Amino acid sequence: MRITPITAILALATSVVATRRVLFLTTDELGQAGIHIATSQVLAESYQDVDVHVASFSGLKEIIESVSARVINQTSSDHGITFHTMQGRSPISTIEVTINKTFQDLLHSPGYQAGLDFPKVAAHYALPYNIDAYHKIYESIVKIIHDVDPILILIDTMLAPGVCAAQELDRDYVLFTPNAIKDVIMPQLGLEGLYKYPW
Repeated sequence: MRITPITAILALATSVVATRRVLFLTTDELGQAGIHIATSQVLAESYQDVDVHVASFSGLKEIIESVSARVINQTSSDHGITFHTMQGRSPISTIEVTINKTFQDLLHSPGYQAGLDFPKVAAHYALPYNIDAYHKIYESIVKIIHDVDPILILIDTMLAPGVCAAQELDRDYVLFTPNAIKDVIMPQLGLEGLYKYPW
């Protein structure tokens, strides 16, 4: 039998008899958050005995509230998806402040010079926070985890403070990303990736 991500989530979610709460932690960039939005909606619609929570930056609040209203409408449930606002800035907002570039500035045409410049910008996106900003997000996530008390946390791979919080609190979590593992790992392997990890 083929195991889908939803089945895997439910296997963990239904393994506890007490109130089953699942928490999604994601950034507010739709390219990353899309999988969290879609999965939280399917989970809330299909399994009304699972209490679904999404935590992100304020930019995602309106979308989650809209999805939650749709869930309530379609299922005649008394609850949909609960949104929690994380403190601090999202990665894109942080980049705009730290290197004074908007997302549009990150777009470039192909070419040799763009190839030389891109790693400088990519490093900021991979880990955009200084220690104070990182700690602010981490602390707000710790509080959300304590408040929600989930049995499973699904964390966006781009949200490092969320991973730290889950590990520090010794919570069950899954890294949840729209990217295939080869997209995340292959660039770090160099030439070894060509023969050790076939595409």
